Amino acid sequence: MSRVVYRFAPFRLHPAARELWKDDVLCTPTRPVFDCIAYLLEHRDRAVGRDELVAAVWGRVDVSDGHLNQTIVRARRMLDDDAQTQRAIRTVSGFGYRWIMPVAVGEIDEVPVASPVAPADADAPAAPPPDAESAHLPLPESSAATPCARRPPRRAGWGLAALAVLVALVAALHRYAAVPPAPAADPVVAVLPVAVAAGPAEDWVRLGVMDLVAGRLREAALPVAPSEAVVAALHRHAGSVPDRAALARLLEAGTLVEGRAQLADGAWTVTLTAQPSAGVAQRAEARAADVVEAARQASDRLLAALGRTPPGELPGEDALRERLAQVQAAVLANALHTARAILQQLDPAAADRPEVRQRLADVDYRAGRLDAADAALSDLLARPDVGADPLLQARALALRAKIQFRRGRFDAAERAFDAAIPALANGPSAQEFGDALATRGAARAALGRYEAASADLGQARLAMRQAADPLGAAQVEANFGVLESLRDRPERALPYLAAAAERFEAFGAAERLLFVLTATYDAQAALLRWPDALATSDRLWDLRERIADPAFSLVVACRRGRVLLALGRYGEAEALFAEAAVGRDAVRPEVLRYLYDFESDLAARRGRWADALAAADRALATWPSGPGNDRYARLLRLRQQARIALGGAELPEEPAYAAAGTTEASPLLTLAAAEWNDRAQRTEHAAALFETAWRRVDAAGTPAQIAAVAGAWVPWLLAHGRPDEAAAVAGRAATWAGEDYDCAVLQVALWQARDAHEAWRDALATAQRLAGERVVPAAWATWPADGTAASAR
Repeated sequence: MSRVVYRFAPFRLHPAARELWKDDVLCTPTRPVFDCIAYLLEHRDRAVGRDELVAAVWGRVDVSDGHLNQTIVRARRMLDDDAQTQRAIRTVSGFGYRWIMPVAVGEIDEVPVASPVAPADADAPAAPPPDAESAHLPLPESSAATPCARRPPRRAGWGLAALAVLVALVAALHRYAAVPPAPAADPVVAVLPVAVAAGPAEDWVRLGVMDLVAGRLREAALPVAPSEAVVAALHRHAGSVPDRAALARLLEAGTLVEGRAQLADGAWTVTLTAQPSAGVAQRAEARAADVVEAARQASDRLLAALGRTPPGELPGEDALRERLAQVQAAVLANALHTARAILQQLDPAAADRPEVRQRLADVDYRAGRLDAADAALSDLLARPDVGADPLLQARALALRAKIQFRRGRFDAAERAFDAAIPALANGPSAQEFGDALATRGAARAALGRYEAASADLGQARLAMRQAADPLGAAQVEANFGVLESLRDRPERALPYLAAAAERFEAFGAAERLLFVLTATYDAQAALLRWPDALATSDRLWDLRERIADPAFSLVVACRRGRVLLALGRYGEAEALFAEAAVGRDAVRPEVLRYLYDFESDLAARRGRWADALAAADRALATWPSGPGNDRYARLLRLRQQARIALGGAELPEEPAYAAAGTTEASPLLTLAAAEWNDRAQRTEHAAALFETAWRRVDAAGTPAQIAAVAGAWVPWLLAHGRPDEAAAVAGRAATWAGEDYDCAVLQVALWQARDAHEAWRDALATAQRLAGERVVPAAWATWPADGTAASAR
């Protein structure tokens, strides 16, 4: 077999291998950029319209012009082209684009390894909410990845993963048919998308029949990999012939089922082949006027060939079964607009059925239309026929719980899951049960109910294994990592998160990987590992174009802003804030608090205290309060610092300070209260609170917490003539002085106070190396001529 290769000096593109080379250098375009270049090359004989290009690259048409424009920018940059030169990709005004560079087409030989299966793009951007167009902001030149690099050796080099994956945002679709949990002793079966020989109107058959066959085999008590996991795994082979052995390993499957559906003479023929990893393949075929019926018959014949008793009839009328199969195919392909349109075209009687209404609510939830989904579920739960069916009611309650979770209403989410989980535990789907447990565990973790969260996640892990769902199992591991991070144990979180990240990347599950990387950054920041955090932020930034939700895009930008500030790269942080603020109108008000948090920190570091105060007020207006919330306490402290810097009236005491010094209070809240008492000249009380905060972080704090308390207390101790205590505290923070500027500056102050000139000089050099655009305080940066330390003077 041969494969096409396009050569256009100095580049060559291999569509099947999904490789772009520049001379002997392998380039690393993102998937949309590669697909854009390949499609324009393949249709270089004509101009390609914008809508056609969007449909070819993303598989749908509801992608913003801004997203397409940025993809073209990156494609041109990858090819050493630009909008002015247009030597490869020409803009056709008012229409689209055309490839104009001369191309030589050749072929290379290939040894076939499997029958062709054209996987869907499991990582196309999710459909944006109808009330907010996705914001895809351009990457700053300074942070863009180098487009081409020498090809690295093949080895496992997965990055660490991370800290805020509280829920599987790509939740498994609730099946319309009841499916019993699989016996663990049987090898897992993975059903692949079927090859379709029919017109374009029947494209849904490819994934729809795949999921129908999978459900049919699952009903016969075979352990079958979820269709979502299969689609994600095949995404790794997009554009090339998949390797059966590699797919089986990734899906942990002992048998692969491949199929073909052909429409001829008004009837459908469905052929299925089950190929075990060792042994003889089994084949079954059926013909019927309806493709769903042909798929059912072929599935039952294959079950018989495998020694299994076929289950009973599929529920529902033939026409409705086919429509629901089309919806499932659209959801698997992430074409949520299409799924919604199919459901809305049903006749009134079918559209009013509970399973159809819940499917539509699930589509709305996936698309971010939370209000619409919640309203539909309220109507559904009020129906007598749903109230009389415990499983239908439990599924609706579980979906409502996920909506509450996504809104940050963790207590309401827990209550809804409490009502749903008993019925799901006795229901037919181990996957549904495991998903509900995993998400309730995440909600409980967010509420600080750590032991209950751990118990939920332990049960969820077992349920996902029983369901033969490797992606679901990876999500549970990620949630275990989140739990450890919330317990201020980021070091213990990293192994869980790293394992989850490896699995997500192996499947090409981009959205889940993005959330895990966001959490990776948070864990690394808590550990003051700023070089690692920057590398993770760079990776997130490179993946940012895959983020369809503008709220998450804003969160990623704010995370990047935090690492830039920690590294003293204030100019880049200013530019990033201006860029992120452009999309503020597209996100929910409660998400804007992350932008205001970033703004207040940036303004304070720049000395713009009025701006810092105003931004902190805006952030605190919607920030979840509570004495144990570190971020809330940090904002209170920043607001207090801004008020002190601005002078004026008496400094007000924050009501939250009433909890300062208690075991429930964050050490950062106790620190802020200590500084308020010091300002109020209540020295003894301030000293007691400083000591309480220090004991907390010294015993069980993260490096970031230790650095924050030490950064305030060491100067206070030096100013109050307690250099030995200051030395002990600063020495504890010295562990991170090689990577963290604030810890390094403490060493400068300490060695100056102790009159150790050589040590002071070395510490100053380290601080200046880490300073970026910051300036080491003048009182500590200059050795006093009279030998008197700044603290004494």
